[in-house]
Amino acid sequence: MQLNLSTFSSSRYLLVFAVSVALLFLALISGSEWLIRTRVQTSASGVDPKTWYLNLFRSSASTQVVFGDSYVAQGIHGLGGFVNLAYPGGNVELLEARVLAYFRDKTPRQVIIQADPQMFASLKEGKDISDEVALLASHQTPRPRYLLWLFENPHRGLIFSYWRRYLMRQRLGNQVALRPDGGIVDTDVWGTIPEETRMIGARGIVLTDTPMADVAVSRSGRAYERSLSFLEEKGAEVCMIGMPMTQEYLALRSLTPEFEEATRWIRSLAARHRFQYVDFSDSVADPNLFANQNHLNARGAAVFTPMVKSKCFAVHTE
Repeated sequence: MQLNLSTFSSSRYLLVFAVSVALLFLALISGSEWLIRTRVQTSASGVDPKTWYLNLFRSSASTQVVFGDSYVAQGIHGLGGFVNLAYPGGNVELLEARVLAYFRDKTPRQVIIQADPQMFASLKEGKDISDEVALLASHQTPRPRYLLWLFENPHRGLIFSYWRRYLMRQRLGNQVALRPDGGIVDTDVWGTIPEETRMIGARGIVLTDTPMADVAVSRSGRAYERSLSFLEEKGAEVCMIGMPMTQEYLALRSLTPEFEEATRWIRSLAARHRFQYVDFSDSVADPNLFANQNHLNARGAAVFTPMVKSKCFAVHTE
């Protein structure tokens, strides 16, 4: 009898333990999903940035367009007559898909396209962009394949980072404002960070940004050249631009020959297609005009956008 009571008691404790673990697991999943939906994927403007971008991409009829990634999205604001269709993430193959999809049924007039060497970093090569491309061609809104966003990239690898930042009351990914004409407003200030810390941060970014050794024959390189050829065939006026970088980033970048090799290749492409190329990489020196190592903040965009207007082809205000 005593053995049976002991066995029953052990089974009960195991059951209680199993139920407790299951409830804790469910709480972690539901809490993480809530964190992603309400803090990571919702911008300061109160909407999901990706849905906002797709709505802008699909509804715009402008033939004056800015294309690029987060550098351009944060760096160019309110360029008269232009819609800014730059957006964070992706790679050059996705950039090509956006250019082709947007101008599939439009005739481009003037196009400003990002032309930075870090666009051709090896870490960006060969990323799966099939879901992103499918969204460009449909009227669907982004939704997770497995019902929950926490199982999707990049979220599933960042859950603990999200919780750490949330508990430390730090800003999460998309707490930025969105402009009606495109572009993202970031108010962080790089210059408030100690100089030694800035240099450490810049060193890590330069390492991940280092271009591939032979960009011209890479998937990204071929995609970029196809984008330029498409715009040339469509009769577009094109201005290729290198975005401003912090002094720390530029100093470290100068020590890595792959950056200069990729820049020379970009210049050769511009010459081949007879497009204008303007390298703005060292045009903004004040660290207080940057949000981080290589992205302008709102004040920086206000300073830089007029530079683009004056250096690229004549911009018509409409």
